[in-house]
Amino acid sequence: MIGAHCAKSQAHHQKEPGWVMEDNHRTLDADRAIRSSGDDRFGFTDIAKKLALSVVSASARQGMVITVEGKWGSGKSSLVNLLKQEIDDDTSNNTTVVSFSPWLIGDQDDLVVALVSAIADACEKIEGEQLAPEPKTWRDGFRQRASDAKDKAPKLAYELRSFGVAAGRKIAPILSLAGLFVLGVGMAGGAIEKGADLLETWASDENLDERKASLSSQLAKLPHRFVVLIDDLDRLEPAQAVEVIRLVRSVADFPNVIYILCHDKGILAHAIENVLRVADGAAYLQKIIQVSFNIPRPESFDLRQWLQEELISLYEKETGHQQDRNTLDDLLAAVGTVGILLQTPRDVKMVVNSIKFHFPPVKDDIYYPDLCWLHMRKILHPELYEWIETYLPDWALISQGYARPTSDESKGLADQLARILDREDVDSLRSIWSLIGYIPGVERNLQNNRTDLFREIPNSEMQNLERQRRLGSPSHYRFYFAFASPRTSFTESELNYIIDIADSSINDFEDEIVRLSEKSRATGGSWFDYFIDRVNHQTIQEWDGKRLSIFSQAIANVMDIVAESELSARTFGRLSVAYRASELVYRMLKILRDKDTALFTETLKKILEDGSSIGWLAEEFVSSEMRRHGKIGDRPKPENEWSLTDAEVESARTIILLRLQKPEEREKLAQITDLASTLFRWRELDQGSFEEPQKWFAEQIKSDQNFISLLNKMRGRVSSTEGTFFPLARRDVSPFTDWEDVKSRLHKIAGNSVVDPALSTQAKDLLADIQERG
Repeated sequence: MIGAHCAKSQAHHQKEPGWVMEDNHRTLDADRAIRSSGDDRFGFTDIAKKLALSVVSASARQGMVITVEGKWGSGKSSLVNLLKQEIDDDTSNNTTVVSFSPWLIGDQDDLVVALVSAIADACEKIEGEQLAPEPKTWRDGFRQRASDAKDKAPKLAYELRSFGVAAGRKIAPILSLAGLFVLGVGMAGGAIEKGADLLETWASDENLDERKASLSSQLAKLPHRFVVLIDDLDRLEPAQAVEVIRLVRSVADFPNVIYILCHDKGILAHAIENVLRVADGAAYLQKIIQVSFNIPRPESFDLRQWLQEELISLYEKETGHQQDRNTLDDLLAAVGTVGILLQTPRDVKMVVNSIKFHFPPVKDDIYYPDLCWLHMRKILHPELYEWIETYLPDWALISQGYARPTSDESKGLADQLARILDREDVDSLRSIWSLIGYIPGVERNLQNNRTDLFREIPNSEMQNLERQRRLGSPSHYRFYFAFASPRTSFTESELNYIIDIADSSINDFEDEIVRLSEKSRATGGSWFDYFIDRVNHQTIQEWDGKRLSIFSQAIANVMDIVAESELSARTFGRLSVAYRASELVYRMLKILRDKDTALFTETLKKILEDGSSIGWLAEEFVSSEMRRHGKIGDRPKPENEWSLTDAEVESARTIILLRLQKPEEREKLAQITDLASTLFRWRELDQGSFEEPQKWFAEQIKSDQNFISLLNKMRGRVSSTEGTFFPLARRDVSPFTDWEDVKSRLHKIAGNSVVDPALSTQAKDLLADIQERG
């Protein structure tokens, strides 16, 4: 038999969702239809009982076509399974269920043979006659089967098969139906010829209409009816689906035969329109169908409740503990909002499967409610998911200052988002507002009626994103998509490893900082640059005083070394490493003051008196706090933004000025990379006096070697679209020495290539890069 089977002897092809969780919480649902009432979650059993009663009691003397309609995943196959079970369990209804599986048939010409054969099989059992037992081999019984098949077959079953053969006109299916083809052995050439001759005789020139009328008369007299279940009609190729409809309507429309077709009405109607070139496929179906039954859509609340239970259970079984109250509230909020988009049981299973697959490998690197929110969007709103996957990598770079969005890029993404989320309602899932709390940097500008992207967010908000491993965290977003951290980020274990070094040894920690400062990141800058950001986003207020003290001292000891690396150069649009390191140390000191005043005082004293990075201390650390107090510049900050008291700032200024008088400290200044900036800060610390910086400069340039070396360190840095330039600007040098003398001396050294060619070349380079203005 080809592609058909009796429902009483073989399970129906399964495609609908199963509704019971496996014992193993990581087992993915295989998307199977339920097969018993014990698995029923949405009351389909009661529906099947009443539907079975209507089917078996309906008058079908002329045949009948009933449709069970619903979207893919709505539970059509599950309902059909339960319907079959209800009819089969009632032995008094004189009804036989036949399951017909057209998707198993390769050629649409075989469909009529297979369909009629399925009904014939059922008739054969009713008539109580069976064919002779199968021979052990096809050779032993071939001639006997060929000669006896016509005589021994029950009359109605035989005539149905003969009718199917005549209508189908295919030799191979005919041989199989007649029992002349043994599965797995095949047919020898001579046997094929003899079998074909025999079966052609069976299906000779007799008029098909007359045969059908005879069959209809016999079926009408049977005190029995047949329910033929044809599931997933909408999953066939359009031409094959239309052929099945033609058979049901015109070829196999027999009395006492009820066809139940399961499909998505919209998809099947579209297939009819494409194949038959009719304007209205739904209207065409109405001519064929006597009764239609729509699968009731589960209540949205029921689907959300089910999804909620599955996700809570998954988390607890995977982690071994319950969610805290805040995390659980966020999960319930995500399901309660995006869950409104759930339409079918299959939607729930697809979401759960997606989360089951993704959660275990990244459970320590993501925020569970965000992962659930994202995967609900992935299944239920895939276009938005793809937009998010495009936006977040750019957001990660831009929010950290490593890139700037172009106007075309921002507008393109904003326009795309506006098409995806085209509603203005604040509570709509298809409005920009639905992204609040999940996707940072997205704002709706109501005044200008536009969506702004890549907006800067407060540092406290960024800290929360990083600390909670949220979807919008620059260090964690990629875990939500690719099971791995961004290539330019530390994993949590890598970050904690570096922090642990500080707890064990300040010297080892200083070495690690220097190593990070010499290692470049693909996005620009160094890994120390990134490390500062990550530490800033940690809950350092929870650190103990010892760690805060060690961190602060270590940074103060190595920042001048860090500055020597080209990777520490300021990235366009991003605050310098030196500035951000200073801000981090002050933040730690403020926390330390609140925890342990004595340790704070001791740590600040060690930083100022013993910190090895005299250039950073003078240029950045002390100067930045003096600015906040209004002692430098004219833009003081409110007192609540100060890190030190007025007395502490004055003491810090005095300590650094005294250190700058010491020979060993003055020697260190000559090694500072951004020397001009340091000399200007020295002048500011000394209440605007250039006297000491000028003296120091004169001391350093006595030899030509030191003169050239110092001028190279006085170079500025200018970045543009054409590249990076290092000019020797008059405005940077002239406050500390005579500018004309500098140029004259450079010309002299440049012209003395015989004595020192290398030094001469450097002098020529400096002359070429002189900038008189700007």
